[in-house]
Amino acid sequence: MSRDSSWWLEAEKRLDRILDWAKKARGGAYDVLVPVSGGKDSLYVLYKLCVEKNLKVLAYTYDNGLMSETAFTNLELAVMTLGVSHIMVRHSFQNDLVVHFLKKTGNICGACFIPMVFSAFELARRFQIPLIAFGVSRRFDPMLPRGKNPWHFWNVVNDGFDRERLRGVWASRPVFRWLLDSLTGRVRVICLPDYTEWDEEEIRGKLESSLGVSLGEEHSDCIGFPYADYLAFKRYGVSIRAIKLSTLVRNGKISREEALRRANGLGFRDVPEKLEALAQRLSVTVDDLLTASSIDETKYYMGVMNYLSELYRNHFLGRPLFGF
Repeated sequence: MSRDSSWWLEAEKRLDRILDWAKKARGGAYDVLVPVSGGKDSLYVLYKLCVEKNLKVLAYTYDNGLMSETAFTNLELAVMTLGVSHIMVRHSFQNDLVVHFLKKTGNICGACFIPMVFSAFELARRFQIPLIAFGVSRRFDPMLPRGKNPWHFWNVVNDGFDRERLRGVWASRPVFRWLLDSLTGRVRVICLPDYTEWDEEEIRGKLESSLGVSLGEEHSDCIGFPYADYLAFKRYGVSIRAIKLSTLVRNGKISREEALRRANGLGFRDVPEKLEALAQRLSVTVDDLLTASSIDETKYYMGVMNYLSELYRNHFLGRPLFGF
C-alpha cells in the first residue's frame, strides 16, 4: 500500500532522530556501519547516508565467495567517488562453507547471511559504531516461507563442517553477543527503506549517474542468485523475482498488467546456462546444483530457538515498521 507525502515526511523525521542519536552515541570515528554488496539497495544506503545525510560512514563488505565482477567494480567506484572508508572481510573457509550448505541443505544463501551479520556486529563493536544500516526492504524484498537464523546456521555447520576453521573469526558465543547488543541497544539496526520512500527506478538512475555504477538485472551482484531463484520456484512454486513483482503491485509501483508482462519472461528453460558460473565458482557441476535443490533441510530447523526465530521473522520482520 502506497503512502502520501506527509506520511513519508514523518518517517524521514524518525530517521533523522535516529541518525542524530548515532552521531552523539558513537565512540569512535564513525556514526554508522553500512554493509554493502555492490548491489542497488546497499549502494543507495551508502549514498544517502554519505551525501544526503552527511554522516561519517564505514562501508563494509563480506565477501561471500559469490560476488560478481560487476559487484567489485561497483564497490570500487562507489568508495572512490564518495571518499568513504571501506573494509572487505574475507575468510579462507567461505567457499567450502557454501559448498557444505549446498550439499546439506541445497540452499547456498544460508552460508552467507549469518556470517555477514556476525561480522557486521564485530566491526560495530571494534570501531564503537552505534548503528548498522541495511538496505533490506521489508516492503519490497520477498520473504520466503523459511528464512535464515543463527540456530539453523549452527545446526548445518555442526553436521560435518570443521568448526575449528571458524574459531577466532568471531568473538566467543557470537549469537549471545549479537542478541545482547541488540536487546541493550548497544548496537542498533535499521532498514533504511522503512524510513524513506524507496523508488527503485529513481534510485537506479541516481546511482548510475552519480557514482558511475552498472546495476544490471536484479541481484546482479551475486552469481548465486539464479540458483536461489530457481530453488524458491522448485520448493515453493514461485520464484523470488515473481514475488518481487507482486510486492511492487501491492505497493503501487507498477500495474498488475505490467507485472504479468514481466512475469512472462521469468521461465526456467535456461536454468542450466544461468547456473554454469556458480558451478564453476564452487567446483561442482550444474547437475550437482540441480540435484541439491531437491534436498529437504527440515531437520536443520528443529529446536525451540529455531521455532522462535521463525515466529519472530514471520510475525515481526515480515511486517515493516510504522504500519505499512
